[in-house]
Amino acid sequence: MHSSSSGELETQRPVCRICWENTCEVNGSEEFLSPTPCSCRDERSNVHQACLERWILEARSQGRFDAGTICHACGDHYSHPALSLTVLSDEAVRDAKISTASGGGEGVDHREPLAIIGGTGYVGRSLALHLLGHPTFRLGAIVGSSATVGKPFSAVFEKKEEALAEHYGADLWKPMDFPTELMSARVCGVEDVIERGECRTALSFIAPEHGEIEDRLAAAGIKVFSISPHARFDPSNPLSVPEANPEVLKDAVDKAAGEGFEGDCHSLVKSPNCVTCGVVVALKALDAAFGVEDVSVTTFQSLSGRGDAKYPRDVVMGNVYPLHGTVERTGEYQHGELKRIMPDVKRVSVAAYRVPVQRGHLVDVRVRFRCETKPTARAVERALSSFDPLRDVPLPSKPRRVIYVKPLDEEETGPRIGTPRPKDDHEYEGGMSVCVGNVVCEDELYDVRFCLVVNNVVRGAWGAALLNAEYWHWLKGRKTAAPGEEPAAPSAAARIEC
Repeated sequence: MHSSSSGELETQRPVCRICWENTCEVNGSEEFLSPTPCSCRDERSNVHQACLERWILEARSQGRFDAGTICHACGDHYSHPALSLTVLSDEAVRDAKISTASGGGEGVDHREPLAIIGGTGYVGRSLALHLLGHPTFRLGAIVGSSATVGKPFSAVFEKKEEALAEHYGADLWKPMDFPTELMSARVCGVEDVIERGECRTALSFIAPEHGEIEDRLAAAGIKVFSISPHARFDPSNPLSVPEANPEVLKDAVDKAAGEGFEGDCHSLVKSPNCVTCGVVVALKALDAAFGVEDVSVTTFQSLSGRGDAKYPRDVVMGNVYPLHGTVERTGEYQHGELKRIMPDVKRVSVAAYRVPVQRGHLVDVRVRFRCETKPTARAVERALSSFDPLRDVPLPSKPRRVIYVKPLDEEETGPRIGTPRPKDDHEYEGGMSVCVGNVVCEDELYDVRFCLVVNNVVRGAWGAALLNAEYWHWLKGRKTAAPGEEPAAPSAAARIEC
């Protein structure tokens, strides 16, 4: 902190929430800050209009169709000059090369059709929106329960969103809006997907009691990437988080290639519990730098982790709900998954709680290291922020930074004290980046403790399954490519956090 008063004023200058600068230059002229068109405060309360316009187009190219209409941090609907027709017009969309539900509007859509199993559930609905702009996959089928088969997807979507908002209240729950691009979509059954044979890849978000659906799809030759606990601990099914254990899918693809890819559909590619998807990435970064010996994890999980299942209001509103001993086995899952993905960790302790937050799980993580010389908080932050095991792998859903670290400030009044927070910090890199903060190395029991926020719907759910699917197909492409030929890298516009 500068000692002079002018220095103090300099450190307090507002900055743009996108470019993190006070001013920026557009077409040779300087552009100044405007108030953010939402309820965000502090470091997120100002934005350059040009930066917001740029973010709208690039975010929409990633399938976030509501970019520019709603703040992904506070949930407010925007009211801003950047939302004029000149920004969101069809011409601007075409110039930005943004794919639509039909793959760009003109010509044949060469993207691979993808079936969403459990597509009418909360996670499935969110993925359907994302696939509007995905460069590799397009929405091929939305598979729902027998009660929804044949119904318009829009009707099922809006009914479920309205039910959640009505149950939890508008102050807590912000419903997703249905895109006009999917108005013609209808819900189908699993047998329809098998009989038509169009979709050779499926992402599954079903409850474990319906796991036989995944087995039927695999038996029919459809490659299934699943977040369901069904068969998650079957050793024949890869349990994969590409940044944490990339060798798992590499080995699976090598095995499938040895069989001519004849039997590569018979194993289910599994993602772990939503909390594990975030925690294991941070732990792998620390293990690579210092060696992880013992881990304690305490989770504060959002309500959307239960999907459309609604808690009684008195259990979760203004309350904290311990999950141990309930029908939710999330703590048990996390313990087993961490031990399987990181077998060299000596001891793992997990406690799980449900809290009244819509999206984003907050996790308290405490670690003992193997290294003799214990690292400082800054060293831990550097190890986390520099972790990039897939830097040479071109995947559309791979975040530029898998771990976003909120640095420690010199003064306790710094803007990042008291963070990360689920409501504010679950959307970095479109929800695929884990946000870490509160790194402390002065603990009497552990070498380091920190908090992280993982987006349970994106990184912890459909984003995990989609990244596995992208990685599998990329690895398979390398195996099947002609000698000396590299598979084409999918085009993915850069993500900008807003």
